[in-house]
Amino acid sequence: MSLAVGVQRASLSPESQNGVTQVADSFINAFIVVCSTQFKSQISQKVHPDTIRTALSSINLDESLGHEEVHQVFKRCYGVKHWLLAPEDGVRGVLRASLQLYEAPLRHILMEMTEITLEAANLAMKSNAKAATRGQGSMKKSSLADDAVRQLLLDQAENLVEQWRDQTWEQLRRNLHAEAEFPAPERFAKLKSRLQELLGAEAAKQAARQNETYKRMLLDTLQQLQNTTIKSHLPLLPPSSTKTAPPTAPVKEEPPSWSEFFMGWLMKQNRHGIWQRRWFALSIRQQRFWYFASPEEQPARGIGDLAGAKLVSLEEQEDEVDGEIENKQQKTFRIIFHASDTPITGENPVRTLPIPPEAQKAVEALTGQKTKTLTMELTLRAATVSSKNQWCDMLSRAVVGVPEEPKVEAAAGGAAVNNGPAALPAGQVPDPFVEDKDDSRHVGRKISTKVFRQGNGEKKTEEESSNKNINTAVSVCSSDNEDEKSSLNSQENDIEEEEDEESRLEREMALFDEIAAQAEYTATAEEQAVLECVSLAVREYIVDALGYLTEQASRIIADGMLPLSRAEELHSKLLTVLITGREGGAVGWAGAQGGFSSDTEA
Repeated sequence: MSLAVGVQRASLSPESQNGVTQVADSFINAFIVVCSTQFKSQISQKVHPDTIRTALSSINLDESLGHEEVHQVFKRCYGVKHWLLAPEDGVRGVLRASLQLYEAPLRHILMEMTEITLEAANLAMKSNAKAATRGQGSMKKSSLADDAVRQLLLDQAENLVEQWRDQTWEQLRRNLHAEAEFPAPERFAKLKSRLQELLGAEAAKQAARQNETYKRMLLDTLQQLQNTTIKSHLPLLPPSSTKTAPPTAPVKEEPPSWSEFFMGWLMKQNRHGIWQRRWFALSIRQQRFWYFASPEEQPARGIGDLAGAKLVSLEEQEDEVDGEIENKQQKTFRIIFHASDTPITGENPVRTLPIPPEAQKAVEALTGQKTKTLTMELTLRAATVSSKNQWCDMLSRAVVGVPEEPKVEAAAGGAAVNNGPAALPAGQVPDPFVEDKDDSRHVGRKISTKVFRQGNGEKKTEEESSNKNINTAVSVCSSDNEDEKSSLNSQENDIEEEEDEESRLEREMALFDEIAAQAEYTATAEEQAVLECVSLAVREYIVDALGYLTEQASRIIADGMLPLSRAEELHSKLLTVLITGREGGAVGWAGAQGGFSSDTEA
């Protein structure tokens, strides 16, 4: 038997069970009486709605509803995305941040209520000490047993009060969270109409600005057409003056395709027969093309010189097959390079692309021999037959090249001048990339020019350029007798291509710069107007919501902390701890869940 508890471990007799029940009931009744009499005024004051409303009204909403604070909440909700046309998530975020300010006063009231309840439990135990030991059945009564049972009941009551406190706080917190996540929509009807007015006015301004922009572009285009020589020789707009303009020197117009880059995706077959998707860029003027793994990659993975090359379509060959293979052949074509005395360069040693002449000279200087004549092929496939025809047409023009422009005599002085290429269309932004050739010109492109700066025109030091060309040419010449095993390894490397580390770092830095710019971003006039409307609407909503929030908080605290509303739970827990125990007077329980575990022997 345990002197600390004074009860049997296994089963109790009916007399003992009645005694234990009387002990628990006696303490519970005393606990309720003390809370209802001696601590009635203190408890009533703490849980009264007016007390809670006063505590909540002391919160300064300017901490969360200031202009800068509201803007920061919108940044956290939207990141780098634009929110002006859909600010709902930002409104919810501002309401959530404002309601979180009321957690501190509610927690303070709950802690004071917990102290009052614990003090009432101690007073109930002292006033009912004799009744707490009356239900020991036939067990021998002693002062030691009385003190042990009294302390056991008091410890269990204090643990229960702390569990009530934690459960009550969780209910209060969830109540505020639910109000923030599911606010009454009718309370924001005024805000919705106000935002529609602001956004409607902003949309009207944007439409007016766009109309003005289109109008200016149209006038510029018409003016340029007026100044351009056309076949009918009839002016599109009435002349501003009746005077006859002096004759101007004739301007030779060249086809637009000769001065533009033709770009797009093509499938390229490597030396192992594997098809790889590559981004190709073709310059008819330079008779050269570049290809990349993606439009953003730099530098180019390969460069091809089309001077003297030949185009062959696979559908023109004799070995035609049926079905899907034949359909693919209709979209496939081949470029045959006749690279006399020129080594090859590209993604791997066996490549169909000639390197620049300076690399050839470097190889000849190192080896002391001239490179032998090679005939090389590059097999490509387009997505559709029409796309293939377009590529073949552009490549054929590049093989022929752009004819030299004739020089004309100037009107005065007799000096020969070169008219140069035709002017760009109106509204086209000149490209900042200019080649080193004399006949270079600005061209329109579909992607960023940085792809071509290192692929074709980026300036590098002579030492770096020479070393790269020498290493490429030497590696090409030394890999002619590559065996099958190394070819398989190269094939595996081609299949499992990794992303270029430098390109990845550039994208990450660009994202970091965008995030930093967004962090320092200041709201525009239209956005400031929206933020002010949101701040005012949230403030009005919270002031109106404090009425029923205080009523809910008062009811939650009273139901969660008063022993009268918890009498059944208190009775069950006290009976459990009185019936179960272990030698040495220790009683085990799981305080986090409020349940008690018996450590008795089987």
